[in-house]
Amino acid sequence: MNLTNTSDAPLWDDYFSESLRLDEIDFCIVLIVSLVQLLVLGLLIKSERTVVRQKPSPKALTSVNVLILLMIVSNCFVSGFKFYTWKSINDTFLLIVYSTVMNFSLSVHLFVLVCYTWIRGIPVIQQCFPWAYPMLKGCLILFGLIQFVAFLASVATNVSLVVSSLSAYWEALAQINLYLSFTIDAYIFVFDIVVILFYLRYLASISKEPAIHDIQRLKIISRYGIVSCLWLELWLSSYVAFNSFSSQTIPSVGISAYLAASGFFNLGILIYVSIQLAMKWFLVKEKKLRLSIVLEMQKQHRR
Repeated sequence: MNLTNTSDAPLWDDYFSESLRLDEIDFCIVLIVSLVQLLVLGLLIKSERTVVRQKPSPKALTSVNVLILLMIVSNCFVSGFKFYTWKSINDTFLLIVYSTVMNFSLSVHLFVLVCYTWIRGIPVIQQCFPWAYPMLKGCLILFGLIQFVAFLASVATNVSLVVSSLSAYWEALAQINLYLSFTIDAYIFVFDIVVILFYLRYLASISKEPAIHDIQRLKIISRYGIVSCLWLELWLSSYVAFNSFSSQTIPSVGISAYLAASGFFNLGILIYVSIQLAMKWFLVKEKKLRLSIVLEMQKQHRR
């Protein structure tokens, strides 16, 4: 995400002031909701570990749990440094520092989101579409490289605002940065669509199967996976829209549209994380149900 060219600052004054006010409110909301989500995640992990009474206990820091944790934390960083970036609009040094940290946090955040989509989809992919596993893994590595290039481009764009020798290239760099954000959005969109198709194919293939544990578990993952991917695309659309609006030398949309894109970008991931926590809750509930059935069968067998 790159900064607006402040050479036309008077045209952006109302946008800056309203965006700063909104970002401050959204940052407080993100912090409060994120704390609640961390508490819920902790309770779910505790419940998950106590479902199966075995020694040693199941690991708390599984890849899924770590990615959800990183998702929550990186979202706080993005929201916080986005607020402090605009708050420091009159301090060039702090502006560049905060925007660089924000862009780095955003790059990490997007990579974590894609990794989570990949990790969550692995059970379905490995069981039903093993041929796609190495291909999608390669796509994940390529995405990381694109993210790195996009981060460097965003830093160069922001630095060009304050380095006189680069100021003439700001518009070109802003366009490159914008195209890279479009590329990232398109890449994640295609990646999500492929995963959604795998989920849909799996759900169609087991629609008449009995309620076996593995099938029920993968059903939950597939259904929530589809909702997650669709919501993520809505959020990414707001990211691209806000980046596009901010890349203009003069405002190209009204304040309402600008703030709507900014607000959805600020808060959208809170909904996404809530969907993941709901999925986790249903998976824990399913595991408890399966265990109770097994214990009941064991009791009947002893009789």
